Amino acid sequence: MPLNKPIRLVPVILAAGGSRRFNGVKLMSRLNNGKLLLEHSIQQLQLGCEQFQAQQDGVHSNASVNHSVDISRLELSPVTVILGGHHECLAPLLPSGMAYRLNPDWHQGLSSSIRVAVKHAAELDADALLLTLADQVALESHDYAALFALFCGRFSQGAPHSGQTTAAFYRQTPGVPAIFLADDFSALSQLNADKGAKAILVERHNRQQLQLLPLEQAAIDIDTQTELSLWLADA
Repeated sequence: MPLNKPIRLVPVILAAGGSRRFNGVKLMSRLNNGKLLLEHSIQQLQLGCEQFQAQQDGVHSNASVNHSVDISRLELSPVTVILGGHHECLAPLLPSGMAYRLNPDWHQGLSSSIRVAVKHAAELDADALLLTLADQVALESHDYAALFALFCGRFSQGAPHSGQTTAAFYRQTPGVPAIFLADDFSALSQLNADKGAKAILVERHNRQQLQLLPLEQAAIDIDTQTELSLWLADA
């Protein structure tokens, strides 16, 4: 990416699963903060976008900033949600005016939702795509803001890897949430069945083409009623 060229990033929450192991509509589970799981996940990502943009505006308004550092603006598109299973009851939970894309092939697994997300990003002529899961209940707004900052090298003077694919790192391996470059879109579109993007991230990591943000809380997702109960008890 050329220096100082704005980078258009599309943030997407994958929320199309059928909650087969949960025995219910997982994303309608109520958390300790009173919000439903889907509402909570959307709010945290939206707040993360707002926090990063506030930090970004502060950098641009500060005349003392060293402009030898790449401070190209990261243009964040509105958050989009991919729905599929249970979309009839989940769509009404979305904030007013929020865009969502329907994955009619959601039963084919996570890869089908990733393809919908990639198509959406490509239609917006995006330079990058953030993918995160709606059931990663422990993620908070500052986690997303930190991921955005690492991606564009905002706080690393002379960062050599600004503009690389960027991912969370937990359980000794990269995973989502992750920011993929447009160069990754073809590989993402070729994923099959219930395979997520981890294989692509591991490949990039092995080739030293991946930035990592330690984020152990990203390992916590909700698949069963028992996992939800344990999370609510500890939160």
